[in-house]
Amino acid sequence: MRILNSVILQTLLLTLGLSQISHATVIFVDYHTLPTQVVTSYDLLGVNVTTAGVGMLQILNTGGIGVVGGTSQYTIDGAESVRFTFDTGSATGISFDDYYVVNQNPGLYLRPVASVTGYAVGGASLGTVSILPFTVYPTTNVSALFGGVALSGFSVSGNQTGMQIYDLTYNGTLPTPEPSTFGPGILALVIGAAARRHAHA
Repeated sequence: MRILNSVILQTLLLTLGLSQISHATVIFVDYHTLPTQVVTSYDLLGVNVTTAGVGMLQILNTGGIGVVGGTSQYTIDGAESVRFTFDTGSATGISFDDYYVVNQNPGLYLRPVASVTGYAVGGASLGTVSILPFTVYPTTNVSALFGGVALSGFSVSGNQTGMQIYDLTYNGTLPTPEPSTFGPGILALVIGAAARRHAHA
């Protein structure tokens, strides 16, 4: 299974202007490498992110996704919440990393309780599960919290310390280039490569 780098793939698709088909894969969405910006929503690699309440999204380079306001302008804290929705309607194998655990004393950092709400295919809530405090470096396995069923999305509610969503991994489908729409230059490279393989056969 391929793990796709978010910035590289997005840049390739936008640059080539290719039409798209679905391709099942493991998708890695790297939020902490994005430019710093404040937005109402953000869609990248098949995942749409919005605030699930008040405030706007704060995407911080090197930090990841937070919410403007509250205790900090850069974290999901207090009553703030962020919702992730999968563009194709469902995904499995979902997990995320928290910036503060990744970068501040991994293996030792103790985070206060936060919570995750899962949404079934169709949007119905599957309930809210607490992310308990820990003393080891964690990746929060969202799918495991809800029995491994396919989810249409999930939301993360913060805590008084605050957290940032550093990255996200999931199993799903992602737009990929369709060969019939390649530009002349790309098509020439494909034809040339095929001719060289035939010549060496």
